[in-house]
Amino acid sequence: MDLFKEIRLKRNDAKLIKFLVIVFILSLECTNLSAQNEGKQPVVVSGLWLNNLNFAIVDAKIGASNTPFYEDKKWGGESWLNLSALYKNWKMEVRLDGFQNSILLNPEDVYSDFGLGYVNLRYSGQNFSSEIGHFYEQIGNGLIMRSYKDLPLLIDNAIFGAKLQFYLPGNQSIMVYGGKPKDLFSLSDMYSVGGEYRLDWAIKSVYLSSGFGSSIKILESDIVDHLISEVELYLPQDSVGLYKSSQLYSIFNDLSYGPFSWSAEYAVKYHDTYFNSESKRNLWTGGHVFGKFETALGQALYSSMSLDYDHWSFQLEGKYVDKFSNKSDPFSFNYRNDLHFIPPMAQVQTYRLKSRYIPATQFLGEQSAQINIGYAGEHDLFSWNNTLIYSLADVKLYEAYDLNWERSYSAGKYIIGIMKQQYNQDVYEGKPGAPQVKTWIPYAEYYREWEQNKSLKIEGQALFTDEDKGNLYYMGMEYNSSEKWSWVLAAMYEAEKDNIYPTLGVYHKRRTGIYSLSFVKQVEGIVCSGGICRFEPAFSGIKITTQTRF
Repeated sequence: MDLFKEIRLKRNDAKLIKFLVIVFILSLECTNLSAQNEGKQPVVVSGLWLNNLNFAIVDAKIGASNTPFYEDKKWGGESWLNLSALYKNWKMEVRLDGFQNSILLNPEDVYSDFGLGYVNLRYSGQNFSSEIGHFYEQIGNGLIMRSYKDLPLLIDNAIFGAKLQFYLPGNQSIMVYGGKPKDLFSLSDMYSVGGEYRLDWAIKSVYLSSGFGSSIKILESDIVDHLISEVELYLPQDSVGLYKSSQLYSIFNDLSYGPFSWSAEYAVKYHDTYFNSESKRNLWTGGHVFGKFETALGQALYSSMSLDYDHWSFQLEGKYVDKFSNKSDPFSFNYRNDLHFIPPMAQVQTYRLKSRYIPATQFLGEQSAQINIGYAGEHDLFSWNNTLIYSLADVKLYEAYDLNWERSYSAGKYIIGIMKQQYNQDVYEGKPGAPQVKTWIPYAEYYREWEQNKSLKIEGQALFTDEDKGNLYYMGMEYNSSEKWSWVLAAMYEAEKDNIYPTLGVYHKRRTGIYSLSFVKQVEGIVCSGGICRFEPAFSGIKITTQTRF
């Protein structure tokens, strides 16, 4: 049986899955008892169980209606059960994934399935380590290759294959890998192989970590044949050469000298077939349409510098991207098929209205810069952020200015600030002809602690704009009545349509578990996590989450 065949367990294999889990746990327990009786090191077993449940409450006024979730199924959820066992130099991990009427894959529909989502066997020695099965890895900062997971966004592009890491004398290391990226319970129709060399070294007080890496994609015949059937209809002036394999290379360096640090990476891509939605394609009728496949050279450059003193801190970050998408499927527009990671330039936001308009990385073309300046006094912290993002044609895509003041005292702190934005909704949300969204966002937060683990946080924000949904107002409160109980009360008000989006929630910690119950109404918009952004429609209903470690 081919190691890289599709590994999928369907719903009618539920008894088999339960049996395998029981055998896995019992075998480990038996090994533990045997080891203890013989005075040997026992097997360390641990687990993590995550569950999300959503119950629909139709609200046509905010747009939470007319989908199978609201009109038919009424409920849905996701569950991930991760089991791991550690014995001496060996570690084994297994994760079972389950989806029932889930709206994670496509909020406009529901998705149901379950099976084996991850299995990994790792050996760690003094001079090398090896992994087989599914594994996660990245080269450099991730510009040419990053395999990772973010389960709440349904991202899991683990590679199914093998990975070796060698630790050489002189603080050198070599990593090589090969396999197929996964997509839900199946494997992509392509192979990914590559590696990285890294050297940690120093020149007196200057510490460096330098290296280079490569990643090669090899498409299977089905994808190549599909591409040929598409491009053979192009006119001669739009013809494109296709390649079964593509190559990506990068060099990177991290430098640290006293208060100064600098990280940089440059990457280049050859022969990769990608879809350019901005390129014109001529038609036999004499007209043209936008969008065609290309294999042009791609480049990406990322750099970040920081300088930290006792009271002052400075950070400058820059990025240049030109035709540098890297997907497991050239026909896919889904972020879940990305095989690399280019950090977004905008500042990570924790306030709800400040995070409403977040600019995702534009893989076809972007030039951007960000500066952060901070001053820390005895009780005060002032910070200034400025972000500018342009297309390669010098069209402004995003602009932000954020001024923040934080005042701390023995029992808590308060924060006030104001943010100004300009956001290209046409580019970032695919709304042709939509005007640039210009916003002013004042915000404030008050935080206070008491004895016996009691605390209160109150925050308020307003988003003023004449575009999109108009003015929005948000008020939220979080009260921790003890170490185990937290209570949340919040509401957003959409003035233009007179809509209110309330949130009421309770969170409970018990032993190794965290449990929550919330009533939520959520406005539609772009939701970002860890630099990955996606559009989510409005939500109305009840959310239940559990997280249990054992």
